[in-house]
Amino acid sequence: QEQKEVLEASYQVGVRYFEENNFAEARDEFTKVVNIDPTYRNIETYIQATDKALIELNKAEERRREEEKRRILEAEVKGLLEKAQEAFKDKNIELAQFYMNKVAEKDPENLELPYLRVEVDTYLKKKREEEERRRREKEARDKMLAEMKPGETFFYKREWYKAILKLEAFTRLKDIDNDLIEKAADMIERARRNLRDEVEPLLGEARSLREGQDLKGAYELYSKIYQLDQSNTAVLNEMEEIRQRLEKRSMKVYREALIAESLSLFDEAKEKFQEVQQISPSDSQYYKKASDKLKNYFE
Repeated sequence: QEQKEVLEASYQVGVRYFEENNFAEARDEFTKVVNIDPTYRNIETYIQATDKALIELNKAEERRREEEKRRILEAEVKGLLEKAQEAFKDKNIELAQFYMNKVAEKDPENLELPYLRVEVDTYLKKKREEEERRRREKEARDKMLAEMKPGETFFYKREWYKAILKLEAFTRLKDIDNDLIEKAADMIERARRNLRDEVEPLLGEARSLREGQDLKGAYELYSKIYQLDQSNTAVLNEMEEIRQRLEKRSMKVYREALIAESLSLFDEAKEKFQEVQQISPSDSQYYKKASDKLKNYFE
């Protein structure tokens, strides 16, 4: 009788648990019943129903755990994507790529990741193109500056004529930046003005010397002017005319000196050779010949 009471109690408790969907507790009570009497009432049906319910519960719990895991993963991936997007917004590409790689590890099939990768790759491509453009521009600029350097060097050395030639050649080059063209043009103008300021006083002095019949002094001054401004053809013509006149005078006196020397009139010959030196330009052949002759007189 006591056993029957235990059976019935366990059975009733199990049924109540079953009806309340407490299937694990119900299974425990039904197990007690089966251990005593496997054929008790419809216990087998309840056990089958309970086991089925437990299986469904386990499946539901597994789905719940999977869903929770998915939500946690989604939250992690969403956070990583937000960090990647924020890093990309700040143009911290290395950090953005780090977070993107983390997203790829956790969610390889993520739908947002490819779009972000395209944005990053597009930005990097544009950045590379911009860097390449700047590199080419810098190379071109450096080349322009190198082309301009000789003219600048002559300008700052106050060699105005050479500066003008080089800077004018520079301005004729193709594809030169406007600021460099303007700078070169300004230097050309200043060089011309400075050259004119240097040459004009010397021209006035040279003309005065020529009018005073100091042809050698005028010639040497014209020579100095021509060294400063080799484009001055008028000065070159003046030099040539004076040179011819001095050559004739020097030739005449030099011959007289040779005649005196041949007659053993050495003092007179010496004076004549010295006169040749005085009237001949230092680059004249007669100046050099007279100088060579005078070496013998001073030895």
